[in-house]
Amino acid sequence: METTIGLGAVAGYVIASVVVYLLAAVALWKVLDKAGQPGWVAFIPVVSYLFVLRAVQRPWWWFLLMMIPVVNIVLAIIVAVDLARVFGFGAVFGFFLLFWLPIIGYLVIGFGSAAYRPSERPATW
Repeated sequence: METTIGLGAVAGYVIASVVVYLLAAVALWKVLDKAGQPGWVAFIPVVSYLFVLRAVQRPWWWFLLMMIPVVNIVLAIIVAVDLARVFGFGAVFGFFLLFWLPIIGYLVIGFGSAAYRPSERPATW
């Protein structure tokens, strides 16, 4: 009996995780499409962040810096705020809805009326 309950809990957890992952990937797909990046890369967990960096016009080597503890947190906040700004939102939106609650932030940007407005500086790659 306990084994059945445990297996049911694991199955429920796996199903919920897949649903949340798919929701996040579809939301990021819409965000990347609006930013002129290939949206399908949202389904590739690590690679998708490279295209988020391209959308906010940050250098590719920031991805390597994201492997360093503490530095990765600071850079993730900067990228979240940059992403909010290129879609016409403020730093508070970027910090709370793209850094702390990215699924909600991506849904708001991806399915909302936000338009991609990159800065004048060219991407470095």
